[in-house]
Amino acid sequence: EPLLIALLIAYGVQNLFGVDGLHSYLPFFIFLGLAKFISEKQNPLHHHISSHSYMPKIAVPITATALILVTLASYFFTIQPARANRQIYQAYMSLARNDYAKFEKSYDSGIAGFAGFPSLQIEATGILAGGLIQNGNSFLQAGTYMNFEKRLEQDFLRLIPRSPLEERWTFVFARLLLQTSLLTKDLEAFEKGNELTAELFVKTPQRGIYKEMAIQAQEISGLLSIK
Repeated sequence: EPLLIALLIAYGVQNLFGVDGLHSYLPFFIFLGLAKFISEKQNPLHHHISSHSYMPKIAVPITATALILVTLASYFFTIQPARANRQIYQAYMSLARNDYAKFEKSYDSGIAGFAGFPSLQIEATGILAGGLIQNGNSFLQAGTYMNFEKRLEQDFLRLIPRSPLEERWTFVFARLLLQTSLLTKDLEAFEKGNELTAELFVKTPQRGIYKEMAIQAQEISGLLSIK
């Protein structure tokens, strides 16, 4: 009884700092089922259960095994991604400070932590690319723009084929490539960015933002041809 009471208290305290998910529901309902069984066992109105006296011996190891499995699942689905998310945040702060060495270390650690979650990997890459796009000129002047850009482009190329539904990050990648072509006069980056822009516009022509980017690509094409 003290253990079950402590569990309910711990469950209540946990909900003050987070939201329920698979990692919290499973152990809670496992303990709830065990509590119900023990309660029925001790209730004189349920003497028929006494004929199955082997059940408590089975219930305890099953509960313990289930909790261990839930703990492992919790690490994979909750704790590991949370740590990876912290690394991506540190990578973003390193990007803001224009510290490529620390950025690369944190970014690689974060992407590795999201292993098995390609949608989270591409989201992290897209968010960091957005930061690079917003401050492209300052990074270019500092001489670090291409270091960041090539690292992010490498993961975009790897992740986008695995996440065909992540259209928004394809849009971010296209913007990054078009900006790179404009800042560095890189024709190859322009060709890639223009191709992605055309694909997005053809796929969803009703979206004004894709039309605007297609117009921007035409303007960049004109600028790159002036030499």
